[in-house]
Formats: sequence, C-alpha cells, structure tokens
Amino acid sequence: MLTPQAIADRLLEAGSFDYANTDLKLPPEIADFLISWGKLNIPDDALFIGEDGGKGRELDAHITIKYGLLVDAVPPELREIAKATKPFSVYMGQVSLFTTNPEFDVVKVEIESPELHELNRRIAAQIASKDTHPKYNPHATIAYVVKGTCDHLEGADPFASPEIGREFVAAGMNFSGHGEDDDPNRVKETLLFSRTKKQEVAEAVLQPSEADVSQIIKIIADTARLALGNVEVFRAHANAALAELGVRFIDRADAMQNGQLSACADEHGIALPLPSQYDLKDPDWPGSLTAAIHHEAVHMMQLDAATDPKEASDSATRYVLAGGQLDSDRYLQQKQEVMAYAASMVREWKARGYSKQEMLLKLRSGQWNHGIKYWQARHRLPATFQRYCKQAAEYINQP
Repeated sequence: MLTPQAIADRLLEAGSFDYANTDLKLPPEIADFLISWGKLNIPDDALFIGEDGGKGRELDAHITIKYGLLVDAVPPELREIAKATKPFSVYMGQVSLFTTNPEFDVVKVEIESPELHELNRRIAAQIASKDTHPKYNPHATIAYVVKGTCDHLEGADPFASPEIGREFVAAGMNFSGHGEDDDPNRVKETLLFSRTKKQEVAEAVLQPSEADVSQIIKIIADTARLALGNVEVFRAHANAALAELGVRFIDRADAMQNGQLSACADEHGIALPLPSQYDLKDPDWPGSLTAAIHHEAVHMMQLDAATDPKEASDSATRYVLAGGQLDSDRYLQQKQEVMAYAASMVREWKARGYSKQEMLLKLRSGQWNHGIKYWQARHRLPATFQRYCKQAAEYINQP
C-alpha cells in the first residue's frame, strides 16, 4: 500500500503540469556540469523511459520552489513576495534518491538554502495550492532511472572537485502556468527579487592578527584591575579605551533582549556582555575572552568586506530566537558562522603547536572543539559539514 508520502512523491515527480509552479533555474555552468556528471555516472540502459517516451535524463536543470498552485496567471501576491525577497545563496549538496515511486527511482542533488524553505512557506501561505508535497525537499533532479540501478550513487558528491563552484546566488524565480511545456500559450514569466544591493561577504581566509587580539585582552585586563570590582567604573573606562578598536561592553539584559549570545559582532563592532564583580576580581577572566573575541573579530572582518554591513549583521543573527535560543539547523548553515567557527578552531590548534599534518588528521577524524556541532550534524547537514571542512582546511594551509 502506498503511504501518503509515497503518493505525494509520486505526484511530485510525475512531471504533470496540471498546476502552476515556481522554480529556480540553475546557472548554465552548474546545469551543464550536472548534466555531464549524470551522463558519466548513469548509463543509458539504467534510464527509465515511460510508455509515452517521457522521463530519462533531466535536461532542464531546476529547483522547484512551490508546485501545485491553483492559478492561471502570475498572482499579485507572488509579485509582492518576489519584491520583498533579496537575492540569496543556494548550495548544491550530495546525491540522494527518491525511491518511493513503484515504477522508477529519481537521482537528485540535495539543495541547501534556508531562504528557499522560507520562500516555499510564504508562497504556500499566500497562494492557493493543491499541496502535492507537504514536506518541502528542495532538490535538482539528474535523471529518472530503473529501480535499484543507481543505489550506489547515494551520498556521491558531484561538486567534490574544485572544477565547478557548488554555490550560486538566486536573483529571481520563474513562474510557469499549467499546460503542456511546449504550449506557446502556457504562461511563463521570470520574477526578479528585490533590486536591493545584495551583501558581499568575502570568501577568502579572514583572520585577525594575534597582536590585535592580545592588545584588546591587555586593555581589558588592565582596566579590570583598576576597577576594583566596580562594574560601572569598568564599563566606562573599558569602552573609552576600546572604542578605537571597535570593542564595547553592553548590559547582559540588553544582549539577551537583542537575541545575542555572550558576544556578537555588528556594524558597530564587537559587543561583549558586562562582567560581574566576581569576574573583575578573577585574574583569569580577561584571558577567557580570547576565543570569543577572535571569533567575533572574524565576523567584523566579514562585515568590513560586505557591501551592506547592516544587512550582513542582521543575516548573522537572523536565526536567533526570542530568549537567545537558536534555530540550530538554520544557524549551522550560515556562511558567516561556518567561517568564524573554522577560524577559531584552527587558531586554537595552531596555538597548541600542532603541525599542518596533525591538524589535517584531526580535521578528518572529528577531534574538534569549536566546530563540534558541525561534526555532529555531518549526516543531517552534509553540505554544511563539507563547507566547514573546506574552510578549516584553507585556514590550516594558510602560512
């Protein structure tokens, strides 16, 4: 007996155009690469061809955003959604399969993008649809194959080689009305996202100098000794001394109210929570801030490289919920967090005197500290895990 999920998967992959839909087209270089990869790894005799001659290889590489829309033309709500959406990153992951259809399997690439999930949710909430696939699973289909012939491809990574980038920026979405694909009267239109200048966060290895971090720690230590346990005196003198370095202390209540955790970086610099009177009397307290300051300094360098620092800052804390709790899955996927955690982890390894070979071995074995949450999520979020490993390796190889 087919389960409701199996029926949904079958409807989704059946290729019917009884309903309107929205999707993203892959950039030509990624689409061509994915088609070529499919031809190299999936032989013709493994392809599933239906009685009507359909299926086989997917030659129109795309990512469905929302299928089953009950509209004949582009609804005004969809135009407003596009206007309110800023360009966002889409990350190509590993190969997986849909196996619930009794006639064929679907070989596909998993897609990672929190913004895609949000876009799907907004469209579903505002536009009437027949929900053929209640759980959104963004993917790019490679081919429809005879059942069981391509199980060995599960978990393969077409983008493991640096020949082609696995990430691109979506600048708009396509609307297609119901009807046959080759029908000249079928409504098709591209809706561009907001023309607001998108953030540009540098992909290069970003890392503050140890001298800069040490200078900040020394100022904090000197000020703590002079404050003699008085928190307000410490804040006044520390903030004045650290202003030129872009560091400040804020009330813990303010930090939690703003959804921030311990320390954060924004367009104004690094914000640290005020210490208690007991912290000020602890000679080891200033040194305990080293890792957090280094981590947030990486964020500051990212913001400096951003076209819109305020937007980049908001993006970094977008998934911090009320009370300081994290939407952990989405937070893990953020490029800025991945880079900062990788930098902090490798910095500590280098400080302990590990050789390049030892660090690479630790990276492969999962003997991590700052980045342990990425190791623990490696099966659940493989694309994020791979991005973290790649970034950490770049820090390790940095002279």
